[in-house]
Amino acid sequence: MSKLKLKTWQIVTLAVGALIIVTGLFSYQIGLSASRGISGGKAAIITLGIVIAIVGVLGRKTFAAYKAVAIMLLNTILLLVFIEFSLVIIARLSDFLPHQSETVVERDLRYINDGREDLLYYQAQDWSKDYWREYHAAWDGRVLPFEPYVLWRSKPFEGKILNINAEGLRVTPGAECTPDSYTVFTFGGSTMWGTGVPDWGTIPAFLQSALAEQMGRPVCVINYAEQAWVSTQSVIQLMLALRAGNIPDLVIFYDGNNDVFAAYQSSKAGAPQNLSSIAARFEDRPEEPPLIALLSKTRTYKLLQRLVLGEDYKLIPPYEAQGVDANTLAAEVSQTYLGNYEIVQRLSSAYEFDAYFFWQTTLLVDEKQLTEEEQSIKDVAISVYPGYVELFDLTTEHVRSAISQYPDLHDLSGIFRDRSELIFIDPFHVTIEGNQMIASAMLNAIQGR
Repeated sequence: MSKLKLKTWQIVTLAVGALIIVTGLFSYQIGLSASRGISGGKAAIITLGIVIAIVGVLGRKTFAAYKAVAIMLLNTILLLVFIEFSLVIIARLSDFLPHQSETVVERDLRYINDGREDLLYYQAQDWSKDYWREYHAAWDGRVLPFEPYVLWRSKPFEGKILNINAEGLRVTPGAECTPDSYTVFTFGGSTMWGTGVPDWGTIPAFLQSALAEQMGRPVCVINYAEQAWVSTQSVIQLMLALRAGNIPDLVIFYDGNNDVFAAYQSSKAGAPQNLSSIAARFEDRPEEPPLIALLSKTRTYKLLQRLVLGEDYKLIPPYEAQGVDANTLAAEVSQTYLGNYEIVQRLSSAYEFDAYFFWQTTLLVDEKQLTEEEQSIKDVAISVYPGYVELFDLTTEHVRSAISQYPDLHDLSGIFRDRSELIFIDPFHVTIEGNQMIASAMLNAIQGR
């Protein structure tokens, strides 16, 4: 067996390649990088070092090896392009493949989000077309602007029945905000914000009208809720308002789903929603490698996925894929939520306002008698979010077990159990009538205290 003999230039080239590889791997330790991980720049440096090292080893055979690899790679690419093109043609001529290049999960998500407008409930409302037109104008394709500490806020929008003021807050009709007003701050995610209903059909709007009738004085309900916010973001928003000298008489939190869903996504309690996307932007890197993202959108990939896993394959819950136990994660979510309750109660004592927390209900856990449309939405949502129901149920159990220790915490997860009409327009949002029932339950709990 002949020994590998390298010429002087090959040894130098190999050494240079090895030095570049070591520099890329240990750039943080030697002070050339501010991050410990392997960024895109580090990967490029390491790849360059590997290529140079290979040239040093192969010497004059480098070109021949490059030619062979290039031919194989080109043939592979041409074969994949041919397969992809063939699948596009077949999809147009046959019902075997979906006419849109989408996975089962993508199709189901489209059904949940876009199917809301077609519900019988909205077909009977004379305001529904205006609402959905304005909702899409306010949200579709718009990047939410960064907001210090709370991460994002809505952009101002002026419509016929959907309005967002200059501060990014959903407008509460009838609010009389004067120095002598009884002031109420409401916090939560998109359900408190009012997804699916006009300005006058939100939970804060019903609180405004009911309190104005009862108080006999000006009432100012300010809707601080925001799409996809978790309770920690709401607590921070409250702190910012207090710091600015805006002291309310009453504070109402309506949370639960977003806290659980954010943990469901990231396997971490207390994190905001879409943590991986936020981290990728902060770290100036793509959320996933561009090549993988491109390949996952091809028909070839989706056909292989369908053939291997089947049409109705079950996804693994994200937290389970990360090796996180559902009960452990649920306990951590409830601990974070209850910790936020305690922070707000201390703030309420210091600033002399009343504060109440209400644990949210969702279609996936509420015990109401479901309509045919609600059952269809629930079935699809359970398949899209495998393991979510279990995580929400476990978190709710932890919260319920602690309610006796938290006098201003109330569980609304079963609020619709005696109702049979359509209330849920998707897994998490409700109709105008549903919002009115929630607002009424809140006021009953507050005034019965």
